[in-house]
Amino acid sequence: MDFDIRVATEEVDFENYYRICFHLFRDKFYAGSMESEEEIFKKHRDKLQKIDFRSPDNCLYVVYTPDGEFAGAVWVGVRERGDFWDKPGGLPGWVFDVEVDPKFRKQGLGRRLMLQAEAWTREKGISSIGLHTSHDLVVALNLYRSMGYEERTVILRKSLVSQDMTSREIPFGIQKRESNEFDEAFFKLRLDMFRTLIISRSDLSSGEIAKIYPNFKQSLSIDDEAYITFIGTTSDGKFAGAIAGLVSGNAAWIVDVEVSPEFRRNGLGTELLRQVESTFLEKGYESLNVFISLKCDDAVSMFQKMGYMKTNVYMFKNV
Repeated sequence: MDFDIRVATEEVDFENYYRICFHLFRDKFYAGSMESEEEIFKKHRDKLQKIDFRSPDNCLYVVYTPDGEFAGAVWVGVRERGDFWDKPGGLPGWVFDVEVDPKFRKQGLGRRLMLQAEAWTREKGISSIGLHTSHDLVVALNLYRSMGYEERTVILRKSLVSQDMTSREIPFGIQKRESNEFDEAFFKLRLDMFRTLIISRSDLSSGEIAKIYPNFKQSLSIDDEAYITFIGTTSDGKFAGAIAGLVSGNAAWIVDVEVSPEFRRNGLGTELLRQVESTFLEKGYESLNVFISLKCDDAVSMFQKMGYMKTNVYMFKNV
């Protein structure tokens, strides 16, 4: 079928998009809600109407059949905020959403919408484009992979309910961080990781990195009660590793886990993780998440052995 893809300009275009993506909003935020579909849809529409799709940093493309029937849409823009490894002014293009009406699937429309999003990104002078999707959407994942998108980071999640939190015997002591005593050692490990995974250079000083990547923070605040940090030490008090957790919104997250190279493969990372899991469970959180680069092979393997499952995928492509 010969579809017509164009920029959304009419109110009916936006209304069609609000309706086709409603299922995502409903299932994510209102699963099991006693509110009516109409009430939930109004909240959904109100939220999307606050987005300026006509701004230079956003574009909504809509698709119609020759008979004028709405078939799908793609929302592309500049990612609104970066990760700590993004340079100022270097945010990638971002596919916030792509939708195809079920009756028009398996006709190559999803691919055409993605190509349109890539064309918009190139026109903006942006060299890369990314997206975030559920690991369960196998058809979508296969499409993105076939178009050259590569998985870079993932979200892993573990249910903490009915889990064995029993500590194992290891040659390290673990205590909650109560002072700044080991901050420098912890930061050095984080800095080494950052150089290896993001910069691919070992000669940049922490000051130079701060100028290029200002969101990379040297220290996690002790005074901020949202953070939970545990330190691992040797029998003679030497820093061996650390883990930091964070409550963000209604979810618990692992922010970072680092073990000094000389003390790895001795069970310290696993026990640090168990300590944080136990603490969050005591605080009433039934699951724990971690956002992690797939370049961290050992850490990804540790999390998966501890029962963490891939739930979300971040993919990127140079355009």
